[in-house]
Amino acid sequence: MAKGLIVKLGEHTSEFKISRLSRDKIYGKKRSVVIDDMDQECKAALLTADGDALLVSGNTSSMMIDEDFNSINRKALRAVDADGNPVDKVPSTLGVEQALQGPIDPTRLLEHVTTAVYVLDPEEMAPELLEALERGEIYEVPFAYRSGYGTNPLFILKNEHGCFGLLGSPTNFQFCAPEDQDDGNAFEDDLMADLLDFAELF
Repeated sequence: MAKGLIVKLGEHTSEFKISRLSRDKIYGKKRSVVIDDMDQECKAALLTADGDALLVSGNTSSMMIDEDFNSINRKALRAVDADGNPVDKVPSTLGVEQALQGPIDPTRLLEHVTTAVYVLDPEEMAPELLEALERGEIYEVPFAYRSGYGTNPLFILKNEHGCFGLLGSPTNFQFCAPEDQDDGNAFEDDLMADLLDFAELF
């Protein structure tokens, strides 16, 4: 059985089945198929520059090489930080109880780009969490679908269609309201100061 999302609010634990929501699941999908005069499906292929070889799917692949053009096995690759020190992998958070943070300010969610949406199907929902989500509150939990080199925030919320987890990636942009803007004169003054006076060249 696939591991689920386990979260804890106060002393109460909730568990959800988790599945990624995609456009295909919502709208369905279509695929264009090219057929020949025998009604057989055509497959794409690449012709080499010299015209001597025809490469079909499966004939090409990518690889990584070092400075001496030696092929490197992907399993030998290691992640390092900015100082060159090895970075340890972070295990998946699925199946591991995580403490919920929140309720958070909605602007916290707006400071992130949603990179994935997960449907959260409650297997065991604490009444306290259900009531909070129905009030429109949003909670946050660190999330890693599989082991990797870090976690991303998963924002948990509820609407009339059910419970959802929004996986976020920080935008790293500072929000500016209209009243925070100047009249633009300072920028124009700097621009004019930087203009070259061609009269000085003659």
